[in-house]
Amino acid sequence: MFQRFTLFQMKKFFYTWGVLVLIFGVGTCFAQDYPSKPIKIVVGYVPGGSPDFIARTLAQRMSELTKEPVLVDNKPGAGGSTAATFVGKSNPDGYTLFLGDTSHLSESLLKDLLPVSSITSEPLLLVSSTKSSIKSIQDLIQEAKAHPGEINYGSSGIGSIQHIAMEAFNAEAGLRIIHVPYKGSGQSVPAILAGDVPILMTSYTATASHIKTGQLTLIAVSSAKRFAKFPAVPSLSELIKDYDYTSETGIMTTSGVSAMVHQKLISIIKRVSEDAQFISKFKDTALSINFVPYPEFSEELKKGLKKYQRSMQLANMPTNAQ
Repeated sequence: MFQRFTLFQMKKFFYTWGVLVLIFGVGTCFAQDYPSKPIKIVVGYVPGGSPDFIARTLAQRMSELTKEPVLVDNKPGAGGSTAATFVGKSNPDGYTLFLGDTSHLSESLLKDLLPVSSITSEPLLLVSSTKSSIKSIQDLIQEAKAHPGEINYGSSGIGSIQHIAMEAFNAEAGLRIIHVPYKGSGQSVPAILAGDVPILMTSYTATASHIKTGQLTLIAVSSAKRFAKFPAVPSLSELIKDYDYTSETGIMTTSGVSAMVHQKLISIIKRVSEDAQFISKFKDTALSINFVPYPEFSEELKKGLKKYQRSMQLANMPTNAQ
């Protein structure tokens, strides 16, 4: 009834299982030890805007919780795609993370990245320079229609959420306002303050102090509803049906990271997002903590990608602009 094993077969059997147990044990050990060296968070914009603020706030709390250094590396360019590409081609060990607006990443970039979780959401702000004659959204529309192709707007770069949101507004409103790309709010805000561009699609984090001092005028917000901090300022959805563009920030790492390290990363980000000290850092901003873990986050990315691809086609933007 029972098969007889030769001594050689028995040795082979125990050797094979020994190797599997060793591999599994080492993998488990690595996951348990993660992180055991510095983690790098790569941001696709220059210092000064929302992504950089989120990354540095996250890095500080992650470092305190994990007892390992967490560094921020700014790699601006191509609306965040330069940073995403860098992380996608990094060693898949979970020590290189991408932080940025993840709602409009291209399919090619998503193939090389493994979603971890979303972390914040924030409406975009359309602001005008006090040096310009544009004091309201009605002023902008009237001037743009009277002088097509003569008014410029700034954004955080080609293919950025700010760029896509403004081009969708252009297309839906029948306007031709010309895009001037910058490498993040750290460059675009000084440009509008200097009068280089009359209007800018940007974030509250980057412009709050300038709005408060009257250097910039908030003329509209990009979300479906008005911004609670400025209830008198209209949403662009009041002019354009179903218009709704918000900056959704998330964390991703390199595809190929082990499942155990991936789960450890999700757990770490979850702990940070629920931490009272971390939450308090966003009290005076427009950022809302919005933790959605993998795999739900992955499904949200797919839905977001379809929406932004349609927006880019509507605005005659090449889908490879990202």
